[in-house]
Amino acid sequence: MHNNSVIIVVDMLNDFIGSTGSLYVKNSEKIIEPIKNILDAARIVGAQVVYVCDSHEENDPEFKDWPKHCVKGTWGAEIIDELMPKRQGGGISGYRIGFEANDQKVPDLIIRKNQLSAMTSFHFRTWLNEWTYLSRKNANIEPQYIYVVGVATEYCVKSLVLDLYSRNDLLRVHVVSDCIEGVDLKKGDVTEAIVDISRYAHFIHSSELLKMRLVQKNIDINLPREIYEI
Repeated sequence: MHNNSVIIVVDMLNDFIGSTGSLYVKNSEKIIEPIKNILDAARIVGAQVVYVCDSHEENDPEFKDWPKHCVKGTWGAEIIDELMPKRQGGGISGYRIGFEANDQKVPDLIIRKNQLSAMTSFHFRTWLNEWTYLSRKNANIEPQYIYVVGVATEYCVKSLVLDLYSRNDLLRVHVVSDCIEGVDLKKGDVTEAIVDISRYAHFIHSSELLKMRLVQKNIDINLPREIYEI
């Protein structure tokens, strides 16, 4: 893992991961620990962590097809406690443009979305444009590495991966194989999604990713980072 990397955490929210959540993804608890290990490592090397979070209005049209979930301001729409970033100074709203990609003070970002792919969010696209520009500036046009974790494999994870692939050829997209979980409403959906994802991204196990600490820094991972929520 490089400091020229970003970890994108997809929908690790109470309504999906909590057993009492309204759209619980079965067996999703097993991916919490490996994701936490990756986030700790990312903060050590100065990589950025971006949480993309489902967020809906009370009467969102999506609820015609799915149970009501991740309604703004509710418990179900919040990041699970195990992965919730530590807030610095009580938390900050808005997004600071111009941080250095290799700065240990690089903030965690929380970006809300109301559709499957995070790329449908204006704020996500804006962040991605800035991150790729600054990363290339600092790394002399080397590829940027994106590692995707979260739920659900055949929905939001797959949609994001396909959209990232279409972005440009300097993005190296990886999906962490033991850090995703699917719904499999129709048996075989998850397997089909994994085949589709493999056409556009590389799969990597978290144990292999954790060996790739190429830029070690003396950073206390327990210290809070700045958090920008947009």
